[in-house]
Order: sequence, then structure tokens, then C-alpha cells
Amino acid sequence: MLFKTFLLFVLSLPLFCSTFLQSNYSIKTDDINLSSIIPHAKPDVQLFRIEGGKYTKRVKSNQLLGLLKEYGYNNFLSKSSYIKFTKQSPVDNSKVQKMLKDYYEKKYLHIDIQQMNLTPRGYITSLPEQFTINFQSKSHLSNTGTLFIKDKQNKKIFFDYEILANVDVYIASKNMKRGEELSFINSTKKSIILQKFIAMPLQELEESAKQTKKQFKKGDIITLRDIQTLSIVKRGSAINVNLNSADMAISFTAKALQDGKMGDMIDVQKSNNKKLKVLVTGKNTAEIR
Repeated sequence: MLFKTFLLFVLSLPLFCSTFLQSNYSIKTDDINLSSIIPHAKPDVQLFRIEGGKYTKRVKSNQLLGLLKEYGYNNFLSKSSYIKFTKQSPVDNSKVQKMLKDYYEKKYLHIDIQQMNLTPRGYITSLPEQFTINFQSKSHLSNTGTLFIKDKQNKKIFFDYEILANVDVYIASKNMKRGEELSFINSTKKSIILQKFIAMPLQELEESAKQTKKQFKKGDIITLRDIQTLSIVKRGSAINVNLNSADMAISFTAKALQDGKMGDMIDVQKSNNKKLKVLVTGKNTAEIR
């Protein structure tokens, strides 16, 4: 058993040491060199060239990986079938980058952006002096995307971007059932690399009491769409019902016929089987309105 574990560890080492190619590389000249992918590579040989007055070149990832292996770089992998090389436009993108950075920082309470790659889809020589920025719906859920800026004449310039960032999320520290209250016992904060989320992750646990809307497995990322405000009255539980008026105050016990959150109107059943609608006012307490 120990030998098998060691063998699996040895076989997995190349995967842990591998580096994934970017889907798009920005270059300064028409020459696509080894240093375009591996900074300070020596010898810095030419791999491809952008020709015909074009500003981009797409190459098959398998072809590029084969060339890298020829020069001794065996640790690269690719998630894409093609790798794109784009010649840098002689414009200052810093303003657009700042707006992109602000967009992500407004969406996430805790995000550490380490690197940003912003590339115009076409070769441009200048940016408008004044423009607005627009993002695709739910762009913040992914580390890659497309945005466009629009000038006063509604002319659009599109950019592809890719960011490297860490964000804080909450993950399930144990298996959880539907309707279970979230706490620091069953969930924990973790910093992970932003890649692609199905829905916005939970970022703070202290804001208000929450409960799960589905089952979670240990290690699952907890998202906002899969949680809701905690029900402080549970179906089938005995609750205290109060009736207050100018003339009298009555209190009795009834059975909750449904779950209820603070401020919800729910059905309850008295001991004589009579059903009433009551307003949830606290933990297992309600009022007749």
C-alpha cells in the first residue's frame, strides 16, 4: 500500500510542476519568439511570424507544445486547442485596466489581483479621450472575458482580458443537509484562485443568519444562490402565539404548519385543530395581526 501511494505521488509530480499556456499572448513585434512565452529564454529563437500586414496569429497548441519540447521545455500543457498571439497596439491601456480592476474590486470584498492581461481585439493606434466601459453580464464570475469601451459617438472598441487573482470564499467543511444553518462549524473561509464560478460565492458569514437551500458536500464552494435567510420557525415545531390588543393579551401554543423567517406570514394549527395565519416575530414566536 505504501509503495502504491509513493508511485502515485511520483507519477503526479509532472502535473504539479506543469505550466499551462495562456490562451492569448501579447507581443511587441511581428516576430513570435521563445521569449514571448518564456521571458529571458536563451537562446531566444523565432518560433513564428505575423505576416501579411495582420496583427494576430493563431497556432495549434500541439504544434507550439512540440516546438517547446524541442528546445527543452517539457513542462507545458494547454487547455486550449489554439494559442493566439496579438501584436500590441501602441496605446496606453492603463485607464481601461484601472476601470477593469475597479470593476472586480467592487464585486469582491477580498480580492488580490496579481496580474492583468488586456488586449484589444483589433490593432488600434489611439483611444478616445472620453469613454464609458461596458462588461458582459456576470463577467465578474470569471477571470477571463470581453469588455468594450464606447465613445460619445457610440463607437465601440472591444478588448479581451485575463486576470490572475485570489478571492476569499466560504467552503463546506463537512457534508450539509438542506435547511442546515451556516456557521463556522460547518463552513470555513478559504482563499482560492479566481477561475469561473457558477454563481457568486458567499464572502461574509457574519452579515445575518443563513441556511442552505440544497445539500453540500465537504469542499463545495458555498454560493449566494444556494443559501437563504435562516428560518427561525420550523414546520412541525411548537410556537408561542400572542394576541395583543387594547382590551386584552392572550398567549397560546400552536403547531407551525410551515417554515418561517422573520416577518413571514405562516399557517399554524391550534390544539382544537383550528388554523390561523400569524406573523413570525422571533425564534418560535408569532403574533396574530
